[in-house]
Amino acid sequence: MDGFAEMTDIHGLKPALPIAPGFWFWLVIVSLMLVLGRLLWLIGRSRVAPERGKSEFRARSPKGVSALAQLGRLDGPEWLITERAREFHFKLSYILRAVLSAHFACPAQRLTTSELLGRLDAASVDSGELGRLGALLESCDLVKFSHVSVRTEEMLSRLHEAQALVQGWGDVTVQDQLRETGSLTGG
Repeated sequence: MDGFAEMTDIHGLKPALPIAPGFWFWLVIVSLMLVLGRLLWLIGRSRVAPERGKSEFRARSPKGVSALAQLGRLDGPEWLITERAREFHFKLSYILRAVLSAHFACPAQRLTTSELLGRLDAASVDSGELGRLGALLESCDLVKFSHVSVRTEEMLSRLHEAQALVQGWGDVTVQDQLRETGSLTGG
């Protein structure tokens, strides 16, 4: 029994890992600083993000031009030539998609044509308009991505079809694509 009595005396024992008294203080300070930094980062990020319900396209283009005016400028002799058919169709598609983004609150610039048509169909867009739009965007995609040659008359016909669609939806202000020096075609 003597051995057991000696083991119950804990006055001479030291902890296995000694912790400095200031350790807990610094642990709490560092934790609070991490939490505060994360909150400040989230607040700053929310100020940069676009508002919900507004088109991201409008938020990025304060200096806009009427979509119908841009389509009208595509009707010039410098655009209606077969050498610029690919760039013409990029710009025509871009203007149409910007109008769709503004009117139907969908990210039309980031969707494929089939995804966009699916969303517009779900939004109960008139089936006649949807068919016309689908044919127009698919013909633009064909010229943009497969380098199909196209005649000036076809380009003019697509332009008039786009103008009719935009007039039916109502004109909006979009980023001026004809003024920019950079090419949307990437080449």
